[in-house]
Amino acid sequence: MLKTFATKRKSLQGNSVGSPESIISENPGTVKDFRRRRSFRFLGSVDKKTSTSQVEDKKIYLLPTNLTIRSFIVGKLHEVSKLPIRMDRKEWLATNCLQFFNHINSQYEVMSEFCSCSSMCVGTNVYEWQDGKSSKKQKLSARQYVDTGMAFIQRNMEDENTFPTKFGSEFPSEFEPSVKKVFRIYFVILGHIYLHHYEVVLRLRISDWLNTLFLHFSYFVQEFSLLEHKELSVLEDLMIKLIQKDNELVQQQRSEEGLS
Repeated sequence: MLKTFATKRKSLQGNSVGSPESIISENPGTVKDFRRRRSFRFLGSVDKKTSTSQVEDKKIYLLPTNLTIRSFIVGKLHEVSKLPIRMDRKEWLATNCLQFFNHINSQYEVMSEFCSCSSMCVGTNVYEWQDGKSSKKQKLSARQYVDTGMAFIQRNMEDENTFPTKFGSEFPSEFEPSVKKVFRIYFVILGHIYLHHYEVVLRLRISDWLNTLFLHFSYFVQEFSLLEHKELSVLEDLMIKLIQKDNELVQQQRSEEGLS
């Protein structure tokens, strides 16, 4: 099984990146050509003035009408986040790093043309870029931060010394700290979308896909303790509500099945 997953990760690095509809998919996606802008087209128009809307005060993503997730995946994301039997923990983390790379990149790219934020902010928190090789921090625009962060992740996932794909290769001792940094970048991107561009997400009618992705992300980072509580606090209320919603829908499905 380890050989199968490692080989699959390696073979996927040359494939094309999927669409938002591939958020829950057996195909983990790819890390190649992520900068290429998608050719998605949506009916209707989106006012670009909403792209910098400060929605963190009203938190419209917490409104009951906006707490929607894809029905076909209800109750399944918690289980698929867990470590499979006889699967190596590090191999599972590596595989999911690749999955989330594709899914989060797709979500941001759909609405990136509406993002003109001069800094990478998540609420009142402003994130500067630091690659770990230098103590110097760079202040980047949100789009620059995403491109720089995803390029950093891509280099790491294509580095055999960090993310080995050859059968029998060992993961380095610093692998899990590297994974935590990757998921920290993912969280910043998701947080920026929710807190500063959620009105655009609603207008594009992709909120259920975004919520499904974030629900999966929430289950996964909690399962493997990839982020500290203080890092997650800015979206903790959303995490709680989406998990509650998932559980409620499971109970609802069971009740309906019992009546049929």
